[in-house]
Amino acid sequence: MSKHNPPENFILRPGVTNPALWYPERPPKTQWDRIRKVVLERDDYTCRSCGHRALKYMNVHHLEKSGENTPENLITMCVACHTVLHIGRNLDLKVIEIWSSELPQVEIVQRSRVGVKEGLPLSQINKTLKLKRGPHSPDSLYNL
Repeated sequence: MSKHNPPENFILRPGVTNPALWYPERPPKTQWDRIRKVVLERDDYTCRSCGHRALKYMNVHHLEKSGENTPENLITMCVACHTVLHIGRNLDLKVIEIWSSELPQVEIVQRSRVGVKEGLPLSQINKTLKLKRGPHSPDSLYNL
C-alpha cells in the first residue's frame, strides 16, 4: 500500500491497542479540523471499510501508527467500523460481547445499519446475522 494512496477498501480487523495509543497527539484544533475536512472530502464522506456515507458523525482513522497527521495517513470511517478497529477501548470499559459468525465483520456492520434504518429491534437484526455467543464474557476478556 502506497503511503500516498490509501487503500480502496480498508479491511476491517478488530484490534486491541495499547491504551496509551488510543488518543494520538493531534495538531491544534483549527489545523486538525482543516486536515480532517480534506480527508472527509477526499473520501466523499464515505467509510473506506463498509461504504456507508454520511455528512455527520464520520471519524478519521490513522492508517499507520507513525503519528503523522497527514491526509495520506488518514482515512474516513463510520462510527461502527471505527469502533471495531478500537475494540480495546470497549474492553477497558467492560462493554464488549464476543460473537461468532460466518459473515465478515463489514457485512455485519452493513446489515445492522440496514436493520436499524428499517426500525428493527436489535434482537431481530441479530437473528438475521446468525450470531452465536462467543466463548468469553466481557469480564473474562478483560482479565486476560
